[in-house]
Amino acid sequence: MPRCCLPISKGVSKEAIRMKAWAILEGQIISLCVFGTGAFSTVLASDYNFNAPAFQSMFIYVFLSFYIFACKPWKNGLTLPWWFYLVFACIDVNANYLAVWAYQFTNITSAQLLNCFTIPCAMILSMIFLKAKYNWIHIGAVIISLSGMGLTVWLDYKRNPDNLASPGDALVGDLLVLAGATLYACGNVFQEYMVKRLRSSKMEREVVDEDVNRKRCIDPFLASAEFLGMIGLFGILVSVIHVVSHERHQIAAIYWADGVTVGYLTGYVFCLVTMYTLTAHFLTLFDAAVMNLSLLTTHIYAAVFDFFREGSFRLSHAMYALSFGLALGGLVLYHVGPPPTQRRGKKVTPSPTTTEGNTDATTSSGPSAVE
Repeated sequence: MPRCCLPISKGVSKEAIRMKAWAILEGQIISLCVFGTGAFSTVLASDYNFNAPAFQSMFIYVFLSFYIFACKPWKNGLTLPWWFYLVFACIDVNANYLAVWAYQFTNITSAQLLNCFTIPCAMILSMIFLKAKYNWIHIGAVIISLSGMGLTVWLDYKRNPDNLASPGDALVGDLLVLAGATLYACGNVFQEYMVKRLRSSKMEREVVDEDVNRKRCIDPFLASAEFLGMIGLFGILVSVIHVVSHERHQIAAIYWADGVTVGYLTGYVFCLVTMYTLTAHFLTLFDAAVMNLSLLTTHIYAAVFDFFREGSFRLSHAMYALSFGLALGGLVLYHVGPPPTQRRGKKVTPSPTTTEGNTDATTSSGPSAVE
């Protein structure tokens, strides 16, 4: 039997440590992808006057739609109702749109700080809809990580004190950021519910091994194929509506003869498609709160990029290292404690197959989701 199907005994085990390490590593890869999308978007907007966020997103959803060939819904049928994917696509496209639009009114310091609202919002939504129960270790870890993010924002302000919007515009921008952060939190929690339900449903369809009376492992990437493919299809639809209604003139003004524009757009699409794929896999095994904690390091990677670009070391760069340590330290502390548990009662998210006498056992093809 594959090692991934073995139940994890109570207490700290090698498998549990491996799972926690994998969560931190994969979370940072996702964070780097988010940094890449921000870097490419900044260059496109500032240097090439490319201000069409829905048009950019449309290419991402086109590539995601290819995942539909892995799950073949025309042959096997959809595991979840089609309107689940339509709702998520509307949330996701509009969250991206609001996040980019906000930068026209507010500064990056305020935007980064207000984006942290996604974390407590995702935790509250998880408690309400996914019946998650957090302890003081989780709350303390979030506070430590947010302090690292707060230090990063303060350092940005000290480096660029004049990078401030007017009070009226700043209020509009801040409200847009908060709206986008709320939509991101809703999308993260909804996605966690969907991919875990997809994986559980596919496990129930698997043939039972009569010798050990246990179902075969399901690859989290394969379990997420239906989700990625369907949001790709509906994401194209929602993005096209945005483009036709809001971005026709912006697209006409883009200078396409220069291949550099296409190159930056390709880099943006590659980073975001990779992020969507890894996020679907991540939320199959872990929860939305820890993913948002992982993304706190995104802005710190941008500071490292500035350090190499400037080619000189200053005290502020050392302070960025401290903020990175706080953000990552909070993430590690989150994993040191027990995972968020589900309150007793009706389960919203079907749990993976368990073995008799061990209700904490899971089956997975990657790191186990239960310590």
